Amino acid sequence: MVLNQLLRQNEVVAYFLYGLAYFSMGTTLLAVLRRPSGLPLIRALPWLAGFGIVHGVYAWIEMLMLVPGYAQLSTTRLFFAVLHLAPLGISAGLLFQFGVTLIRNLMVDGRFLRYLPLSFFGAWLLTSVVFGATGGPQGLSINGDVAARYLLYLPGSIASGVAFYLQYRLLNGRKYGRFALYSLAVAGFFLLNAFFAGVIVPKALFWPASALNVDRFYKAFGLSSIDFRALCAVGVSTFVFLGTRVFDAEESAARKRRENELEEERRIARVLQESLLSPTPYIEGVEVKVYYKPATARMIVGGDFYDFIELPDGRLAMVIGDVSGKGLNAAVLTSTAKNTIRAFMYEDPSPASVLKRANQVLTNVVLPGEFVTVLVVVLGFDYEFDYASAGHPPILLSGADCRYLEDAQGMPLGIFASSKYIERTGKLSSYGFMLLYTDGLIDARRGADFFGDEGLRDSVRRLRALDASGIANGVARTALEFASGNLHDDMALVVLRRTRDRLGKFAA
Repeated sequence: MVLNQLLRQNEVVAYFLYGLAYFSMGTTLLAVLRRPSGLPLIRALPWLAGFGIVHGVYAWIEMLMLVPGYAQLSTTRLFFAVLHLAPLGISAGLLFQFGVTLIRNLMVDGRFLRYLPLSFFGAWLLTSVVFGATGGPQGLSINGDVAARYLLYLPGSIASGVAFYLQYRLLNGRKYGRFALYSLAVAGFFLLNAFFAGVIVPKALFWPASALNVDRFYKAFGLSSIDFRALCAVGVSTFVFLGTRVFDAEESAARKRRENELEEERRIARVLQESLLSPTPYIEGVEVKVYYKPATARMIVGGDFYDFIELPDGRLAMVIGDVSGKGLNAAVLTSTAKNTIRAFMYEDPSPASVLKRANQVLTNVVLPGEFVTVLVVVLGFDYEFDYASAGHPPILLSGADCRYLEDAQGMPLGIFASSKYIERTGKLSSYGFMLLYTDGLIDARRGADFFGDEGLRDSVRRLRALDASGIANGVARTALEFASGNLHDDMALVVLRRTRDRLGKFAA
């Protein structure tokens, strides 16, 4: 008896908690609506969020009904009767719409349910108008409330309970066990809510509200239905909130899948790219050293490549290039560019001619935004060489001094089919060397500072007395130390040093 009296005396608290639970649920769901998700629940949540907010407001308005003066206004003034009734009808309609929407999303064919909430909402509006016209504000306030519970809140709670049960089965099938149980708990609380809010209604003159109502329930059990409604509200809001964490689990699983896919793509691209890196040739009269290091930045695979080609007349052609982009696409384009250039080298080994014809081919196959930078060098028997560049970093030539050969620059391949390329001639002095490289070398960075052209030239000047291997390894080591070992792009460099008076035989 003491407990009954205590609960009866604290109905204001029950109404407040009832409203707070639903209002908090609605506002929490608003933050979830834009989460990426493949679950059907996400498309129905706007309706549930709307229900929570509006029904929370309704509960607080209903709390005012405990104040005698306000209760009298709601039964004697049309404005206050509508103010009391509208949030109930709207929120119950939103709940009905949520349940039907989620059921339709989870069922193979739920089209027959499509217009059910709207039809019931229209029926409620019509009956409310009739009650208002025949019974005035009092008839509208009391009978309209009962009609909203029968026509909207009862089927809405049942539909939502069924929907969450279907959601439980879906999640359980996808091995989201904990979140599936949360959905099952919400389903149970909604079905309880259907009884305590949709069956136990305010007393009215018509059946069944005249026989089964809040007054009869209190007389039979000594408890107010609002206490159970508040319990259902807290249960629904708690487990809905816990259930929304399924989107975190889903996002985490999707992120893990993407990482695995990217890792596999990176592995394939790396294998493909490294299969395209030509072996270092042995040629009488020169030392050749290649240094290649992939990017250390996670999940990045660049498009660096190099090639050594023995021309039909015995001369040596060297190609070094870099494909825009990263990953598998870059590796595939690398293969296309390298093989295209190699094929044209056998037809006409003029560097400018090779670049022009390769550009015409690649312009037709690259995707928008893709391009290839290439440097082609053809070395003759007397160490004279012809060279042309398609947007690639220039040759660094060392002899009496160290200088960049920047007089043969052209557009990268794959941008404009009509691009033309300039060919220039140089000579490798006695025991001089040339350095070919990709931009991963000069783009090595320390904070906002880059290794750059001057850093490369300074390191070459310090190392110029070494053999080709010492120069290549020393330059690479200097760049890596500058960048603290972290490369954001692949780094490739080729050092060719003259050791005799005449170029000899080629052996790959």
